[in-house]
Amino acid sequence: MKNTLIYSAIIFLLVGCISDVKTGIPFESISIEMSKKNKVVKSIYHANVNQITNKDKSIKIIEVWSENSWCYKDTDRNIEKFMDVNFIIRFDKEIEEITSLNGRRLGEKNRGLGTTNYRLFTRLTSSEQIKDTLVFFFDSDKGTIPIVFTKMK
Repeated sequence: MKNTLIYSAIIFLLVGCISDVKTGIPFESISIEMSKKNKVVKSIYHANVNQITNKDKSIKIIEVWSENSWCYKDTDRNIEKFMDVNFIIRFDKEIEEITSLNGRRLGEKNRGLGTTNYRLFTRLTSSEQIKDTLVFFFDSDKGTIPIVFTKMK
């Protein structure tokens, strides 16, 4: 009985020390709400186009924002904020729904946008961070779609 309690206590301690929080790895928030909660939101944007169609599949823009890059600095989910700023576009479905949709910035042919689940993201330069509007181009089977993102005041 005594050994059982000791083994149980050891197992409890081992399981209690295992965390699903990855520390030191940069993350992007999954929503504006999460970005606000983590106190990393910089700006919220409005898109002049709310839906993109490619190869007869449509995807809707749900929300757009910029935030400081961040990571969990410990397993208690305390946030470490960095100076880099990410621009994030959240869609209503996984971006793989439109696998051949390419996004790029004005004047940049080779630099695309990263994807993760329901979001596209890219780093903003310091000059882009202060602009009230950003223009991105999305190449679809129907041609190039310019989308203007306006910073909300």
